[in-house]
Amino acid sequence: VYIEDRGDGPALLCIHGLGGGAYFFASLAAALQSHYRVIALDLPGSGYSPRAELFSFDDCAELVVELLKQRGIAAACLLGHSMGTIIALKATALAPELTRGLIFVGGLPEALPSAKERLIERARRIREHGMSGMGRELLSVLTAPRFAQQFPDKAALLERVLESNDGGAYADIAEALAGASATGCLSKINVPSLALAGSDDRFAPPQAMKKFSAQLPVHTAYREFAECGHLPFFEHPEQFNSAVRSFLDQIVS
Repeated sequence: VYIEDRGDGPALLCIHGLGGGAYFFASLAAALQSHYRVIALDLPGSGYSPRAELFSFDDCAELVVELLKQRGIAAACLLGHSMGTIIALKATALAPELTRGLIFVGGLPEALPSAKERLIERARRIREHGMSGMGRELLSVLTAPRFAQQFPDKAALLERVLESNDGGAYADIAEALAGASATGCLSKINVPSLALAGSDDRFAPPQAMKKFSAQLPVHTAYREFAECGHLPFFEHPEQFNSAVRSFLDQIVS
């Protein structure tokens, strides 16, 4: 898989959501690299990483664990965006000694029923018609209304990047996400956590994020970004970077 590895210091491993890639965390890596080692990967079938014969969340969790071991990282904080939350939870349950903290960005241990329906329908449409034209539709549900209005250039660029995904791989992952769950891992999580939510997130709304946070054995800090959808690292990068930095400073001090 394709991996970006920047900076020195305690490690933060970032796991992107559906249709994303390591590039989701470019701003975060630039902001943290003087104090932290930020590692981000393109999951199989995303970005520069080749498509897996069968996409599996369990395989992705094993991939994360193997990546940490191969890079000689004794313990890292795992950041999971959206479906990356499921992978981070599974990886932590698989090798708890390798995780020192968790950050959930618009992520839940299992997609909400309404989101599952959208994922299955979207996968069907993509298999029939491909990714062409999906960029604008995806962006409209991923971000708060202010994003495209305030940053039309960034919105247009992101639309193009989203449409560059391999349609078959995207559909495979969307269908896998609709059936994935890490709820069985929650009782095994014994590290400090941070939940970051967008006030207008349609996939992991604040109420669902708060409910999820309350289910973890260890207290989870909660931060909500106003006028923000599912992509806080693009919509409110400075606030997002600051929240992550503050949490890391606390758990590694």
